[in-house]
Amino acid sequence: MLDRDPHNAGAGIEILRQAGIEVTVGLLEAQARQDLHPHLRERACPATGY
Repeated sequence: MLDRDPHNAGAGIEILRQAGIEVTVGLLEAQARQDLHPHLRERACPATGY
């Protein structure tokens, strides 16, 4: 799950990949969304709700 903040979205992933580390995005995303729901809801975009 990528961070919605454009300042962060994918930045850490790119750093790891440039270092030769394999990164897979989306594993356990449903669980992460559930665990982070209060924070994600608080930071949701009013236009999209995401």
